[in-house]
Amino acid sequence: MFSLEDYSWLASPSGWAAWESLLTSVHGTPSNRMNTHPVLTAGAIASSQGLSEIQARLLLEQWRIAQGAAKRKFSDPTRWFWTQQLIEQSSDESTADETARDFPTDVGVVDGCCGAGADSIAIVSWFTGKWNCPHLS
Repeated sequence: MFSLEDYSWLASPSGWAAWESLLTSVHGTPSNRMNTHPVLTAGAIASSQGLSEIQARLLLEQWRIAQGAAKRKFSDPTRWFWTQQLIEQSSDESTADETARDFPTDVGVVDGCCGAGADSIAIVSWFTGKWNCPHLS
């Protein structure tokens, strides 16, 4: 099991850089990220990027989820970080977009059940026409 500290690292600039580096090393370019299914090991990831075994296992877990359940729910699941529970409970992209359109754009909205954030991102996108997040742009 991963700790809060592990997930904090993943969401940090160094964790994001490690994730992007893994995606680029596997596929060459971010636009080709989900088109192949290489065999990855935590040991290979750790040694190639100078990461701890835990960090490498966390990246491998993200890869596994992105290639499986998240790929069925999102057009680019590599732009998200997951836990197994978050992906199981997350709205898929099209459902979140439909939910967002239920709200008039001139009212305030609080997503009190925010888990992975799919509905929140869809609502913000619906209200503003774009999602302004450096990791998701």
